Amino acid sequence: MRIKALLASPFALSILLALIAVCAVSAGSVSVPAGDTLAIITAKLTGNVPAVDPAVTDIIWSLRVPRVLLAMTAGAGLALAGVVMQASVQNPLAEPFILGIASGASVGATLAILIGSAAIPFGVPGCAFLGAILATLAVLLLAGIHRRASTVKLVLAGAAISALCVAATNFIVYMAADAEGMQSAAFWTMGSLADAKWHSLFLPVLIVTALAVYFLSQLRTLDVLLLGEELAVTLGIDASAKRRLYMGLLALLTGVLVATCGIIGFVGLVVPHLVRAFTGASHRRLLPAALLVGAIFLVVADLLARTLLPAGDPAHRHHYGTHRRPSLYEAALWQRREFRRREMKNIHIEHLKFRIGAKEILHDITADLPADRFVALLGPNGCGKSTLLKHLYRVHRVQEGQVTMDGTPIAEIPLRAAAQEIGVMGQFHAVDFDFTVEEIALMGRAPYKESFEEDTEEDLALVRAALERVGMADAAQRSLNELSGGEQQRVMLARCLVQEPQLLILDEPTNHLDIKYQLHILDLVKGLGIGVIAALHDLNLAAMYADLLVVMKAGRISRIGTPREIITEEMLAAIYGVRANVSYDAAGLPLVDYRTEQTL
Repeated sequence: MRIKALLASPFALSILLALIAVCAVSAGSVSVPAGDTLAIITAKLTGNVPAVDPAVTDIIWSLRVPRVLLAMTAGAGLALAGVVMQASVQNPLAEPFILGIASGASVGATLAILIGSAAIPFGVPGCAFLGAILATLAVLLLAGIHRRASTVKLVLAGAAISALCVAATNFIVYMAADAEGMQSAAFWTMGSLADAKWHSLFLPVLIVTALAVYFLSQLRTLDVLLLGEELAVTLGIDASAKRRLYMGLLALLTGVLVATCGIIGFVGLVVPHLVRAFTGASHRRLLPAALLVGAIFLVVADLLARTLLPAGDPAHRHHYGTHRRPSLYEAALWQRREFRRREMKNIHIEHLKFRIGAKEILHDITADLPADRFVALLGPNGCGKSTLLKHLYRVHRVQEGQVTMDGTPIAEIPLRAAAQEIGVMGQFHAVDFDFTVEEIALMGRAPYKESFEEDTEEDLALVRAALERVGMADAAQRSLNELSGGEQQRVMLARCLVQEPQLLILDEPTNHLDIKYQLHILDLVKGLGIGVIAALHDLNLAAMYADLLVVMKAGRISRIGTPREIITEEMLAAIYGVRANVSYDAAGLPLVDYRTEQTL
């Protein structure tokens, strides 16, 4: 456990990287004592003349130091690109070249080499960078035809563009008559750090440093993206816009690295998974460690290459001529904490229509829903309940008609502001990455946090209290993927509670729950004193907890009223196609007694 903690510590990894860098600069086909290496570097940095053989000084300062710095920069940059891409496309197999970036760069570089780099502005690096950018734009355009680009479409479009670029590269090489140029192109596509020079370091170091700082400010966003596009929207993050921005930045990053040192694969795929084994899935720990491990990985790989293959070492040619449970304080903190309110009272839906292709899913929906009461949506499968809810929390854009909250069109409310007021628990919670229960719940604070803002003790107290309220405090450090469907449902509700909304939208919240927790969860949300809009299938639970029922059928609202007004034998026959006996309890609430032999 201590070794695992050290391997996840940025401080320990930084020391390890420094030691390995010194060894890498000293070792090679021409070995130099570490003391001489440090003396040369110190003298150069202080403006003095090293008291070492000038030939050795030249090897260390002019050849090896730039090469090791480029290896560190490229390794960190490729690991950064891998981590961000895997979060952006929610695919654990994603890496910097999945979108055809490297293949596009290869086309540009091959053309430049075979045409003659002297005839082209910026030479091979410039053409490689241009090819990478064009390939990424082609992927984004192909994935976004007709509707918003999904992660699956991005991956498929990337594979198609990559295959096209590989074919183009092979065709260019096949048609070329320049044997030397063909060999140069082949070597370039294999990737190399051998041509590292001080003047070639400025651009990659600048881009990698700038993007590392930027993505370190996006840690919560990267975590939330792994939960999927729908949940990201409910936490105030436009996943599609973020994905486009990140893909553009990754194209810039990878294009610069590919243009500088050729195509170096593997790092962006392997390093993020290697680091997750020690840090877990949270980007707060993962990204800093991945940057350092990526740098270490490529420095070591390059050291092994030039040690095992001395002819690949420029120095050779130069020298020889060629958890815990919440405390009573924390529970009290939860009880007295005020929800951030703007006194949301009403959601108005007017003539709302929604189509997917030629199929109309919602037909002219008009309704006024109180945002401060418990409203239950009822209706058979496929009637449009989930589609209507997704308009309220903005996964679906309004195509025709209008949805307003207290008179403000929902599209005009910033996502982040909406996420501070509306919490959402959807039907499905598939997460491919290994987040703990506590980390998932803590994502509920994302709408309130600025870039680089740390989680406070108050945030953590809210998480512990919320997990206690849903009965999951003992599982705080367990992986979400180890839990049953019902337990995952309760964790997602805890995330909503940590979000501190004034309106909860629940899409079939009792799915996967046993009877005890169905009652417990609905008791809990009913007792929060905030608005609830929930799609439910159990009519008896709807009658027990809802103040207002909205019944849908075939994409239309059929009727709206109180449980006693709505739940009748006539409604069950007309909406669900079943016959049942409806009686009333002592409180006057309807009770449905089904008879399977009386199905219509």
